[in-house]
Amino acid sequence: EQAARATGDTCFGLHVGERMRPSTFATYSHVVLSSPSFAEAVAQTQRFEGLAHDLGRTELLVEGDVAIYRWHCPWLAEHPSRHLPESVMAGIISFANWLACAPIPVFSVAFVHPVDLAADPTEYARLFGAPVSFGATVTEARFPASVLAISIPNADARLFPLIERHAEQQMQQRLRETQMPPIVRAVRECLIAQLAQGRVRVSEVAAALGLPVRTLQRKLTDAGASYAQLL
Repeated sequence: EQAARATGDTCFGLHVGERMRPSTFATYSHVVLSSPSFAEAVAQTQRFEGLAHDLGRTELLVEGDVAIYRWHCPWLAEHPSRHLPESVMAGIISFANWLACAPIPVFSVAFVHPVDLAADPTEYARLFGAPVSFGATVTEARFPASVLAISIPNADARLFPLIERHAEQQMQQRLRETQMPPIVRAVRECLIAQLAQGRVRVSEVAAALGLPVRTLQRKLTDAGASYAQLL
């Protein structure tokens, strides 16, 4: 939302999503790229989406000849946003088009947020190629169920077992991280960010967290950890 205001781009979310490619999603995208069909790609998305982000989760429904891709975000009630869900839906469709090497047919797209009259309606038409509605009960895109059976060109299914094991290990690591005490998780995140710039001293991490060094060390001890161990 801040970036949209700073750039003056009323369709900022759409334009961010339009640029989504496999490199955006790291390990999760490799799993998708080794899936033989779109149905399998969606199944793996639901399984490993947490490796890409914690913004929301995917749901797929099939009603006769219509498939419904839904995206549920737990944060929007507390932090209303138009550009976040628009970037996600535009990103999903851009990624799907990239995988298929052709535009995926879409029946309709719906967003929970109200329409923004300042946004350019032609951009929605260009990106989705389908009617777009606002004020819906759920964010979703409807498309022909037959799309799920489409093979993904250039998918190398032989790589899937290897990549699946790697992705599963990463998911388990993410789960362990979420169960860490908040101070341990905060120090780990600070270390990861600062180590990219070189060596990190405990005083720098403490300052970044707004704590005296002795307080930081005490909190880590209380959590059963130490700075040296985390480093």
